[in-house]
Amino acid sequence: MWTGALRSLALAGDAVTWHSVDETIVADIDDAFAAGHDGLSGEPPATALDDWRVPASKQIVEKSLFRAAQRNLIDLATAARDNDDEVAARRAHALFGVVEDRLDGRNTPGIAQIQAMLSGEPAAIDPDTLLTELDIAFAKRTRAYAAIADEDLGVPAGYKSAVEGRTYARLIAPGLAARVPTANVAAFLGEWEAYPELVRAGTDLETIHALSQRLVDTVCAYQAALGVAACTPEADEAE
Repeated sequence: MWTGALRSLALAGDAVTWHSVDETIVADIDDAFAAGHDGLSGEPPATALDDWRVPASKQIVEKSLFRAAQRNLIDLATAARDNDDEVAARRAHALFGVVEDRLDGRNTPGIAQIQAMLSGEPAAIDPDTLLTELDIAFAKRTRAYAAIADEDLGVPAGYKSAVEGRTYARLIAPGLAARVPTANVAAFLGEWEAYPELVRAGTDLETIHALSQRLVDTVCAYQAALGVAACTPEADEAE
């Protein structure tokens, strides 16, 4: 499924030009498939998995595909508006199905708004509004993983959560760069790179908590720029 269909979506996501953040969607997914495969051992039905590698790799594959869908959706929506292209609009609408459930419970009203816009007149599409509605949900999900309880340090579940947060951070990076001019996006992504390994080691509590707070602060600044009333990891938007 990856090589035959979804890799082309990721390649297109890497190639969009509506933002200036370096993309590595294909490489991220290729590497995650390899790492996850290496974490499996034995033949079915006695196959065993490495709890440190397989669940985290699964998150990278899944959430990087969400990133590809979001990048292509905005790209197609822009083309639909600029060229009054109904086909591009319908393709964007179809891609929304990949990420629609990400909005459920975090930006539920945005679902209907996006569906209405992408099924209406192409010339009336507003890609900036689409990005806002999508990233409200994605920023909330990023916030959920930016802070971690001490009991989740040094265990596979906590490491998986930190890796999942890193994938969402990469997803919201273009919007963050555009809407929070004071944010150092390169530093933000660099700290997300360091975060999972610190969580995995689980020993340097002072460093972990300080880094976590910086991540939370940056994500909350983005939520504020998106119009979220109070920074949250999960509260739904009002109708």
